[in-house]
Amino acid sequence: MSTVARLESLPASSLQALVQRITNLSSDALMGLLGVVAEHEPSLHLWQIDFIDEIQLDLQAMQPLTLSAIANYRHFLPCITIQVLMAATRSGSVADLGQAIEFLPGKLFYMAVAAPPKAKDGTIFFSIDTQLVYWNYCLDFGPLNIGHVFRFNDIIAEHLAHAAKSNAKVVFYSSTNGQRRANAVCLLGCWAMLFQKLDAATAYAPFEKLSFPPFHDATDFECTYDLSIKNVLDGLERGIKSNYVDVHSFDVDEYQHYEKVENGDLSWVSRKFIAFAGPHNKYSNKNGQITLPPEHYIPYFKQKNVTLVVRLNDKCYDKSRFVAAGIDHLDLYYPDGTNAPMSIIKQFIEASEKTPGAVAVHCKAGLGRTGTCIGCYMMKHEQFTAREVIGWLRLCRPGSVIGPQQDFMEEIQDIMRNAINASLPSEEADDATAIAKGAPSPGRFRSEGSSILTSLGDMRKAGIKVLMPGKGLSLGRPAPNKKTINPQGDYLIAQKQSNSPPQSPARSPPKSPLRPR
Repeated sequence: MSTVARLESLPASSLQALVQRITNLSSDALMGLLGVVAEHEPSLHLWQIDFIDEIQLDLQAMQPLTLSAIANYRHFLPCITIQVLMAATRSGSVADLGQAIEFLPGKLFYMAVAAPPKAKDGTIFFSIDTQLVYWNYCLDFGPLNIGHVFRFNDIIAEHLAHAAKSNAKVVFYSSTNGQRRANAVCLLGCWAMLFQKLDAATAYAPFEKLSFPPFHDATDFECTYDLSIKNVLDGLERGIKSNYVDVHSFDVDEYQHYEKVENGDLSWVSRKFIAFAGPHNKYSNKNGQITLPPEHYIPYFKQKNVTLVVRLNDKCYDKSRFVAAGIDHLDLYYPDGTNAPMSIIKQFIEASEKTPGAVAVHCKAGLGRTGTCIGCYMMKHEQFTAREVIGWLRLCRPGSVIGPQQDFMEEIQDIMRNAINASLPSEEADDATAIAKGAPSPGRFRSEGSSILTSLGDMRKAGIKVLMPGKGLSLGRPAPNKKTINPQGDYLIAQKQSNSPPQSPARSPPKSPLRPR
């Protein structure tokens, strides 16, 4: 349904109420409402002050009209005014754009504002928009990771303690940008679950009538899989119940040390699993692109009782280097960017169940294939849903599970969750027969023939040029140059190293962040 059609279907009484509320907004609050419009209409240049005057005049003209006149008048409104009205309906109310939402009764509030609020007696304002930053791979923008949640606790705990002494209220605010609002509210919800012992439903309740953009996967293409704030909170709730994270034992310094590429690019995602970027034969640092050998990881793996390394990508190092150190090694290769055959999933889960210690899993970047296989284990053993496990994995290791792998997780969710009391399908029962019954998952690439090409690397081998959109281009449109991209894993590694903050000096490794078994 088009925006105009949605507006025409709105009852005249509801439209009149919206008009009255919007015309009473300040210019700053109306700017905030324009921010919501910008999320849905990025091509419109909405930050010109002329629009403010135009919209206010349109709506002021509607205020004295009768309901029947309003019903007819709406057909003649300019597009920008229609967009503002529909943004108000999408938001559930206008209150979230200029008025504070109570989160902890009488103590803590959240608001989205176009500009930092002015100081006010009895109120402590703070924001983390430029302090806790998501370092993206592609078009992904969040959620902020679990390390950010613990840093946020340090910040907010200080403000709440000061407010308690001075009988003040704390207002946590973000900009009106949709991505910033989504990250702020998700961060606040995660904090409340970990440090205020709220469940996911209670933590999200103050915001359930509001509208937020869904989180995007780590690609430069349009994402058809909508992962919501609530999905992420549900994933955290499952992780807490599974004893994956504990506020008393989590070491945020450890987490933030090892997430850096130069320190290993590894993340504990449960008591059982480490996800990490694939090692190479030797250390190198060419133009800031770092590769690390197995020997970089072996001391840490031995210290943390890692008894198995699983490699899901092409061989870039000799596995005997891990084996010689007393760490078992298993190769379960399948093409970059694709969905795992059931035979691979079965072998992965069985090997992980049999090894007595922790399992370190990698592909090229340690995101797509790695997250998918670990997620399958979690769905079986901890009864995560697909959305919960994707949300949880992205909290622990941002960028995990990519493209068609998201839909694949949905497809095999019931098989994995039921496997706790039954065997997985036989090795011969591939995902094409046991899961999708021959049909490709949504979003998979197809060639002219019947074969499914899901790997960017395979597409290159098949002679198909894949063009990645450049910055500022619309989704789905090829970049203007003819350059083909590298396989997905190589591309993600390069993106992480180019988008990450400057390298930090080496330091002694602290304890492990999550709770290894």
